[in-house]
Amino acid sequence: NDQPLERAFADILREEIQKMVPWNEEFSHFQVDHPLASGTDLPSAVVEYGFLSNAEFDEWVSQPMNLRIEARATYNAVVRMWEENREALEELRDQLLPTDDEADAPSAESVYSMGRPHPAIWNLEEPASTRRDLQFVVNTWRHALITDRNTQYVDASVVEDGDGWFRATGWAIHPHLAEGVSLHLTRSASREVPNDIRMLPDLPEGMEPFAIVEIPMALTWGQPREGAGVQTQLLYGEPLFLLRQSDDGDYFLVMGIDGYTGWVRRDAVGHVTREEFTNWLTGPSARVVKNTMKDAFRIPPASRVGVEDAGGSTVKVRLANGTLWEMPRESLYLHDETIPGETVARTALNEFLYTPYVFGGRSSEGLDCSGLVGAAWAAAGAQLPRDAHQQALVGQITATPWYLDGMLPGDNLFFIDRSGRVIHTGISLGGLDFIHASPPEVHINSLDPESPHYSETWARAFVIARRPMP
Repeated sequence: NDQPLERAFADILREEIQKMVPWNEEFSHFQVDHPLASGTDLPSAVVEYGFLSNAEFDEWVSQPMNLRIEARATYNAVVRMWEENREALEELRDQLLPTDDEADAPSAESVYSMGRPHPAIWNLEEPASTRRDLQFVVNTWRHALITDRNTQYVDASVVEDGDGWFRATGWAIHPHLAEGVSLHLTRSASREVPNDIRMLPDLPEGMEPFAIVEIPMALTWGQPREGAGVQTQLLYGEPLFLLRQSDDGDYFLVMGIDGYTGWVRRDAVGHVTREEFTNWLTGPSARVVKNTMKDAFRIPPASRVGVEDAGGSTVKVRLANGTLWEMPRESLYLHDETIPGETVARTALNEFLYTPYVFGGRSSEGLDCSGLVGAAWAAAGAQLPRDAHQQALVGQITATPWYLDGMLPGDNLFFIDRSGRVIHTGISLGGLDFIHASPPEVHINSLDPESPHYSETWARAFVIARRPMP
């Protein structure tokens, strides 16, 4: 069937693109038998920006940043289409999407007036209405949607609010996760569920959220008490983020740089300043490769020590408590002085900047966000998993929303949505600037509000940075 609005939009697209993109023949829009439009009753407008067989266009589109011009022309066309055809578009919308009182019968969507809940979380015909129902929604959401329940930590409970309804309380490590609890509860209940979730770190006033493990090894628990479900084991010298202190003050909820969370006894860790933590995280370091005794104190394999001087037969190291000590060279694995992250950042910047965004791509012809990260790290000799949510599990954590000092060039940044899923990744250029593949092309943004490259959207979504190799 003829679609006057479709033809009008195609004409506007052509005119707006021709204002900004070189051309020597007027583009014509496709008819309905085009393969992208056939087989469906939905109106479609298909536009091509040019043809590589056209030497003028080929030369123009190969220049950096010209894909943005194409994207801007397309946006201008959408705005103009709305401005010039608003009445007809609204009339068509009313025909295709009648309001509830115009529909023949109530639909499931009308029952869920706050928005349809995610089917993996609540898929019943009637809204959630009891505290047990709502707690089920929270628990199912955590297990079904969140990419990594450790680095995207949420401890949320549904409690009665005294007025015959319920509210959410607890802690979350990121604002998007707190919003996610509220969103999924509200949609599943089809009425607002107040949100009292607090942000982590949530520590006593004046306490900084940085520490280093000062004993040979320590277990972490699911609750702040001995024996409450082993989570993992911490080793000497590991840097930790302090998230909460238990009510009795005997335990800390911590997140290690491997991303694991759990409760550890306070006497297992030593507090450090932000500056000391950053130096420990980013400065020269080594791993202990065999049991080593310092007086009566044992430093087990895989422990971390700082390196002060590695020039002789022994290595001068800095221990977790800040003291200096000479260790036998054969007791340590010393990292190569070559910093792979610098190769990663340089490759991303010099070889892929302004490369077109192509979903599924991994080459200079076009790539997506995880394709860029994987290709740049491959140039440094490391093979990473393909997708962003897989890459988000690899390496040591170097930055969080409340701690951005530890990022070095080549560190991978990860971003989440309100469902708790990792949806995007990029590469640090050092400091708060990062390069990433996001439509229409690979470009630079920043987490720094003072930077001309600052993106509030990505700054709000940032959850962690990881360094796959030392």
